[in-house]
Amino acid sequence: MISVKQYLERELVPSLGCTEPVAVALAAAWARKELGDKKIDKIDIELSDSIYKNGMGVGIPGANGMTGNDLAAALGAIGGDSDLDMQVLRDITEDDVKAALKLMQDDKVNLACMEGMHGVYIHVVIEAGGSIAECRIEGEHNNITSVSLDGDEVKKATKVNGEAGQEDDPFIGIRFEELLKLAEELESDDIGLIMDGVQMNRRIAEYGLERKPLSGLGVGAIFKDFIKESRLNEDVLFKIRAYCSAGSDARMAGCTLPVMTVAGSGNQGITSMLSVALLAEALGKSIEDTAKAVMVSMLTTSYVRSAIGRVTPMCGCVVGAGAGAAAGMTYLMGGDISQIKLAMQTILANLAGIVCDGAKGTCALRVGTAVTEAYLSALMAGYSTGSKNIEGISGPTMERTAQNVSMLNKEGMKLVDKVLIDIMEESKQRR
Repeated sequence: MISVKQYLERELVPSLGCTEPVAVALAAAWARKELGDKKIDKIDIELSDSIYKNGMGVGIPGANGMTGNDLAAALGAIGGDSDLDMQVLRDITEDDVKAALKLMQDDKVNLACMEGMHGVYIHVVIEAGGSIAECRIEGEHNNITSVSLDGDEVKKATKVNGEAGQEDDPFIGIRFEELLKLAEELESDDIGLIMDGVQMNRRIAEYGLERKPLSGLGVGAIFKDFIKESRLNEDVLFKIRAYCSAGSDARMAGCTLPVMTVAGSGNQGITSMLSVALLAEALGKSIEDTAKAVMVSMLTTSYVRSAIGRVTPMCGCVVGAGAGAAAGMTYLMGGDISQIKLAMQTILANLAGIVCDGAKGTCALRVGTAVTEAYLSALMAGYSTGSKNIEGISGPTMERTAQNVSMLNKEGMKLVDKVLIDIMEESKQRR
């Protein structure tokens, strides 16, 4: 059984920018580190279809709204700091951006999608001054499985290997009830870490709400304006939707503020942590009660994502973090384990099947949908109402429903990423 501190260390990771292109930058930075100051001659990048898709359209931090896995790799190689982990691009400069663009213009950055390879897989090869350095990331976004220089391995695997990190997945085989008990074992430093993550995600949300011009699609800011204009009621539901959407707006636009990720995703961190904390604030809950509820949300998100996979054809914000938020909100409002499961079952029955068509501006819409339906599912569960029948994706238990969603994702949606990449590549060519 995983401990509280093991869980927090594993699942809560600060990230600057969308985790997929940032992971690509991290791999490039690790490879570059072995080459010293040698002039870069060539960068080759191989990505699973999941990583390739998610990094196509999302803004790179510090790159003035520009996008692309190739740009992320070039920036990681030129100005990235591997010691900063998922904040690898924190210190890049305008000169770094210019140098990265020059490498790309000179056709020295080559990007390939490994069709049929799913989950997290990144392989970056950098040639410089007659030497070749390589880095692989597998299973999780910051899991370096190997770094080599001229064929000699200099860094071995840190945690896991494989498509979804299944070989070292601490959530496999754990009863959901036992997992949630971790929320009752929080110590003061654990509470502090969780609330620091909440505040981190709140800061980027506030940035997205106030930014002029609008960040990304400006979904959150527009909702805020609707409330000011009395076109929407100023209630907790729309506040949660506005804040969480705004956080995603800012991230997807390439904001240089970090977020606390959950289960490998910043948008999942915003959805699962900030939504529950805002509800707790509205209900006048203590910091301890807030942290426990946020912990329930995070644990549930990790539980569902473990079943489905870290990077999938199915949208993790609505399926994984949406279920997490529903669980955390239900717990916060005094729901017991049966009601928590009911809320999860309801949102999974509602939103399962929504595809992930890459990280980009419209993710803010998905985040807004996730937190809205999470709150409504939690309210329904409080009255012991929700998806109870065995029909469609819903099974006789929440656990069975989660398995059904996993099967739909892994077996039923095998071609989704390929088709989506084809669509996105065609659209890109027509611009």
